Amino acid sequence: VDKHNINDYNAAMQLSSYIIQISGVVIPVADDTSAPQAEEIIIGNNKHATDLHINTSKAADNSCIIKTSGNTLFLYGNDDNNSSANCVFYFAEKYLGCTVLSSDVSIIPHLKTIKISSINENYSSPFSYRDVYYNDTYDSLYTAFNRINHFNAGGQNRKWGEIWSSSFNYVLPQKKYFQAHPEWFALDQNGKRIPNQLDLTNENMFKEYVKN
Repeated sequence: VDKHNINDYNAAMQLSSYIIQISGVVIPVADDTSAPQAEEIIIGNNKHATDLHINTSKAADNSCIIKTSGNTLFLYGNDDNNSSANCVFYFAEKYLGCTVLSSDVSIIPHLKTIKISSINENYSSPFSYRDVYYNDTYDSLYTAFNRINHFNAGGQNRKWGEIWSSSFNYVLPQKKYFQAHPEWFALDQNGKRIPNQLDLTNENMFKEYVKN
């Protein structure tokens, strides 16, 4: 792996872990400053990958290239984090038979020998964005393995558009509007205006919301 790509390195460590669990064989993870080996798994674009002469420049977003060349396996992806992590987990699922069902349930086959036939696959995910609103899916391994893109509401990640769920405060910030237009905000059970919920019956609020 490229020693500067921490996402590729972490994915390589997880793949190595799966191989150990499946077969008991330890495949060490090394960066691309090490000498090329006659048998190796290359993850992402790095110095070892250039020797395979595989053109990844036109790879589609969120695509996965899996190729074998002799005794070398090449895994390349270009997910949102500029890494091949999604491709590595796709390979583990499709070709190794691994599955992560929840934060504490994984299915790992047990084999004496892992056999990989010749592969020349260029896979593009039918989904640009995948998410599941269930607490257990926020487990880091479950998220990574199932290629889930959790919306980072706290960081205001607006890649998927300016409006997302729970957008009231984003469109009409309470710091800007609550004191000037308290009537735009909802009443609580005691008849008091509250800054964290809009009054959806107020037409002037609606007009300002649409304008913004």
